[in-house]
Amino acid sequence: MRLISSVLIVENLGIAREFYESVLNQKILFDFGDSVSYHSGLTLHLRTHFLSLLDPNFSFSVPIETKPHPFVLYFESDNVADLAGALEPFPGKLIHPVTEQPWGQRVLRFLDPDGNIIEAGEPMEFVILRLFHEGASDFDIAQKTSMPLPFIQEFLQGKRLPNH
Repeated sequence: MRLISSVLIVENLGIAREFYESVLNQKILFDFGDSVSYHSGLTLHLRTHFLSLLDPNFSFSVPIETKPHPFVLYFESDNVADLAGALEPFPGKLIHPVTEQPWGQRVLRFLDPDGNIIEAGEPMEFVILRLFHEGASDFDIAQKTSMPLPFIQEFLQGKRLPNH
């Protein structure tokens, strides 16, 4: 078995599409009218259509129409600060501004139009390079990021400045 897609059930497909395509730069793979799949593996499915596909004779032990259980969709971006500006047309969605996590990664957390939590972080390779260029040693970077020292050393091998 393999995971094919994460499917979000949304109230308004048009609003959700605008958000995911303009803010998170998702590119359409398939548009089926009541659902849309993106190249990233994410799928948006209109709630009314999704509910019509369920067997009405089956008794669900968990109400299907309640808010989703907490989870986070995680994206990476070369510049998470730019995403904050892209959220301006969607007021009230920001959970917090760009914040540096204890492991050195800069992240931004916000809500999509249906209240799902989105986290956008800079790739850890960017974190490693930033810390390196700020003067941190390989060991210090491994300690800060909790990444294995051999990984840090191998990654930085071709990235070092001539005087390092």
